[in-house]
Order: sequence, then C-alpha cells, then structure tokens
Amino acid sequence: MIPTNNIGWEISSIGMALYIVQTGFFPVGVPGGSLNFDLVTATGPTGPIGTRGAQGIQGPAGAQGLQGISGAIGPANDPAQTPAAKSALALKDNLIDNGIDIYYTPSIRTFTLVTSGHYEVSYHTVATNAASVTLPVSVGVSLASNKIPIPGTTSMATIRQAHDVTTLSATTFVTVAAPPHSITLETENGNGMFTNTSVLICRLD
Repeated sequence: MIPTNNIGWEISSIGMALYIVQTGFFPVGVPGGSLNFDLVTATGPTGPIGTRGAQGIQGPAGAQGLQGISGAIGPANDPAQTPAAKSALALKDNLIDNGIDIYYTPSIRTFTLVTSGHYEVSYHTVATNAASVTLPVSVGVSLASNKIPIPGTTSMATIRQAHDVTTLSATTFVTVAAPPHSITLETENGNGMFTNTSVLICRLD
C-alpha cells in the first residue's frame, strides 16, 4: 500500500519492472510516462549462452561382464553310415575345436565334457532308409548323456519311398556337476542310413 502521510519515495515492483514511486499522495499517470514514477530497472533481452563448463571427473568403473563361451567343438561326417540300433554315429572331420573343456574320441564315437558347467549341445543329420529294410520304416536319432537318452532330443521321421531323405536335428542343454561326462549321438533303430552328420557342443559358462 502507498502511504499518504508524508512526501517521499518507495520502491515498488510493477509487472517485470522496478520503479521508485513518489509517496505522500496518490501517484498520477502510468509507470514509464509520469514524473511520479522513476524506472529503476526493467527486464531486458536474454543474454547469450555462457561458455561450456569443464568436464566432470570420470565415474567409477562398471562391473565386470559375464564370461564368454570358453570352448566349443564341432566334428562332422559326410559319408553315409548305417549303424545298428542304439549305436553311436561316427564323426570324422573336426570343423571347430576351441578350448580344453570338450574333446571327441573317434574310436569310441564319444564326446567327453571334462569341466563342470553348462553346455549347449545340438546335432544335425540327413537320414534315409537302409538298403536292407522293407518300406515304410521309421528312422531316428537322439542324444545320450552318460549312456542315458536325453529327454526332448529324439528326432524321428518315416521313410515311405526308397531313398527319400529327411533332416533330423535337435538342441538341448546339459549341466555337468561331476565331470567327466560323456555325450553320444545314437540311432533309435537300425532302419536308417545317415549322411552329413554334425554335432556342436559349446560350454556356456
């Protein structure tokens, strides 16, 4: 409120500007156009952006990432083979051999996992009928762990005409708690002939 009992000045903010207002009477006119108001300051245009500050200090190092795959092996065999029922398929040409956690022994057609951990195992083969069987016949293979079939890895198909072909494949995961641990790819019966067979095993941790 503007006082009326003396002559003087007081500072008053009107809008965005600051004025000194003559007191002792009711000021006349409008700020900026009357002698009763002296402009002290007004909001001017925004100034230019200041210079960029100095870079802050580097933050702490992040946590160590997960360990990558430590080993893999992937032997294959192209020639045709006709194993007996529940016999392991032979693999000859080693397409990949990285690390020391897994090895393959051709003479016993067996993979050996020598380190505790988790492994991904997959296989692929092309099957047709063996020459001595009567059609139609079922052909199939599966993975075995320490000579015990691994559930969910059996792949089967029916051959209805001579020399028709089918692809058999599967992928599974194996946990090794007490190595050594053996893995084989075995036939379900003696009806099939198999070509282009491969197995890939990777340690995941």
